[in-house]
Amino acid sequence: MKKEIGICSICLKENILSDDHVPPKCCGNNNDSYYRRFTPEYLDGSSKMKLIHSQNGFKLRTICNKCNNDLGTIFDVHLMKFYKITLAQIKKQNTFYSFDLLKVIKAVIGHFLASAKPQDVPQDNDMRIFYNSNNDKDVEEFANKYSLFCLGYPYKDSIFILRDYITIFLHPNQKKIEGLISSMYFYPFAFILTHKQIFHYGCDLLTFFRANKTGRISISLYDWREIGGNMLGPTWPAIADDSHIFMTTHAAKQSAFKVNKL
Repeated sequence: MKKEIGICSICLKENILSDDHVPPKCCGNNNDSYYRRFTPEYLDGSSKMKLIHSQNGFKLRTICNKCNNDLGTIFDVHLMKFYKITLAQIKKQNTFYSFDLLKVIKAVIGHFLASAKPQDVPQDNDMRIFYNSNNDKDVEEFANKYSLFCLGYPYKDSIFILRDYITIFLHPNQKKIEGLISSMYFYPFAFILTHKQIFHYGCDLLTFFRANKTGRISISLYDWREIGGNMLGPTWPAIADDSHIFMTTHAAKQSAFKVNKL
């Protein structure tokens, strides 16, 4: 495989870029995948959308080997435990794994960074400072500024990744999240990063961490329903229909929506 030199999205150093599984392999992203870019192929409604084949899971090449290794060995091991305990909870099993919630959050933030090429924008710079810092002040500042919502995601075979978009909701009674949004979804989790706000569904992991670093988090698949009870789509809130309008930035170029059946 040809080596690719580029700027790492996490450390911003020029180096050989390596394949990073987004989401990580330890969370079920380890099978051959066919996916399409969410924009523009998905939006044009064409029956001839180009499918992209990714062996052994969906991968992006945006971070260097060192950052990839650190992300996996330091942080993803805790995300894996959170993943396993949530699956056990859904199956009503009593299995328990001890994990570090801050490292779970940093794993998610690391993969958000890895899901787009480097950008010199405030949100990306804030994510890098938070991810790379061991300073409590940096954690507090990030938690004061952003929400990282974790909701139950019921689509077992879907992966959806879209960075930095805004959705305009046209009906007042819709479940909605305001402002600039980044989404990373894989069963049983939907992670949504946005500016600080109150959302009455799921759990804001950053708020939860500040209030209770050792408490247990309960994730419900019923979170993924519209106010009226209907199931939300696998790409909510990035939906293009007669009740939503959404706008994307350049970060959407690395977007992915996994195709379940050919």
